[in-house]
Amino acid sequence: SESERHVGDFLWQGALRGGAQASGRRLGALAAGKRADLIVLDGEHPNLCGIALRDVLGSFIFCGNDNLVRDVLAGGRWVVRAGRHEAQDSITARFKRTLAELREF
Repeated sequence: SESERHVGDFLWQGALRGGAQASGRRLGALAAGKRADLIVLDGEHPNLCGIALRDVLGSFIFCGNDNLVRDVLAGGRWVVRAGRHEAQDSITARFKRTLAELREF
C-alpha cells in the first residue's frame, strides 16, 4: 500500500542520514543552511520506464550497473548535465596519461 515504506526509500534515507553523521556536515535534505546536493534520474532510461514513482528509488538502487543519473548538483553547482561531467575531457585525458605511465612499468 502507499503507506508502506519501500526498501529503496529506507536505504536511501539511511544513506543520507549516515553520510551526514559520518561526515559531520549538514547534509541529507534540501533546506536552508544545508548544501544543495541532488541527483536527477533519467526518466527515459529503460530501467525506469513504466515504473511507479514509489518504486523509482528501489529501481535506481537495485537495477544494476546502468547509469540512471542524468544530472548532478553538488554544493549548489551543476557538475553533471545530460550524463556528462563538466570536467569530462580533462578527466579522460588524465586517465589516459595515468594508464600510459602505468604501462611503462
